[in-house]
Amino acid sequence: MKQTQPPIANTYNWANSLRAWATLGVMLLHVAADVNGNFGKLSNTHWWAGNIYGASVRWCVPIFVMLSGTFALNKYDGNLQGFFAKTGKRIALPFLFWSIFYLLYYNSKFLFGTQQSIYEKAYFIFGEIVNGSAVHLWFVCMILSMYLLFPFISKWVRYCSRKEIRLFLAIWFAYLTLKPFTENVDTHFDFSYFTGFIGYLILGNYLFAEQQKPNTVLLWILLLASFSFTVWGTYYLTQRDHELNESFLAGLTPNIVILSSSVYLLFKHSTIKAGSTFQKITDLVCQHSYGIFLIHILVLTLFNQYGFRYSLFNPILSIPVITLSCFLVSFALVYLLKKIPYAKYLIG
Repeated sequence: MKQTQPPIANTYNWANSLRAWATLGVMLLHVAADVNGNFGKLSNTHWWAGNIYGASVRWCVPIFVMLSGTFALNKYDGNLQGFFAKTGKRIALPFLFWSIFYLLYYNSKFLFGTQQSIYEKAYFIFGEIVNGSAVHLWFVCMILSMYLLFPFISKWVRYCSRKEIRLFLAIWFAYLTLKPFTENVDTHFDFSYFTGFIGYLILGNYLFAEQQKPNTVLLWILLLASFSFTVWGTYYLTQRDHELNESFLAGLTPNIVILSSSVYLLFKHSTIKAGSTFQKITDLVCQHSYGIFLIHILVLTLFNQYGFRYSLFNPILSIPVITLSCFLVSFALVYLLKKIPYAKYLIG
């Protein structure tokens, strides 16, 4: 049975708002992570600030994948050459540019030193690019690898019934739930077909096509419950191990799936007025969101080098202040850099 899809308009205000908040959320996540990683070296109050701020935006990375499943997956029209040309131009080229930039920025001494052979340097460069030469570029590597499946997955979701897609998502969710208990079990049963962020891709596509409006109260309950579980679960495991344990913070965990789905649906069914000043700002942020994402780690690195970091004052305040500052500086840099002829193809 062919799955029915709602028509895709040029603009969805809720989706633009969601992408903009997710972009800001990535920055908050990275600023808070600097606090989380110092468990035992900070007061409980300060560490808890990082824990709460960080857990509150753990939906941002899954949401980016879900939005790809919402729009990009539906836009594939069978034109392989056009699809990969567009993907290369919009995603791969800026990724390559920033990968080389961060590679040189963080590893110039190694790359231009004379102690290593050309082979060692070449192997190092290849490893850095395919794994991400900066802490956030792993996400783009993952997205690009997933885009290779778009020509196949797009047809699959288009012609699958809702029941069949629910079965896929149920198996995916069950695997994420059971994974901690089966990692050390010797089995030849292969779950790999239902693993990874591809589940979020399908989930975003499924939730977008769902016409029935969910219960808003239930969504808030699920959001708060999954957020609370993430916060307290992280605290419990960290206390037990005497160092930060991120098991419940990973994107591929049941609690983050529930958190991300709740956020997605709350935005989807929100009423956002088009043409408002706030929406215009949001749309502008969306136009530059990829570039902001790519450059923000450079901005945070420079902030740290010049002492503008969480320890400057109470993290309860310093984390959001640094996050907002990073966002504004990143946006301004991307906006100005794109004014340079042809730079927009590299900046993102």
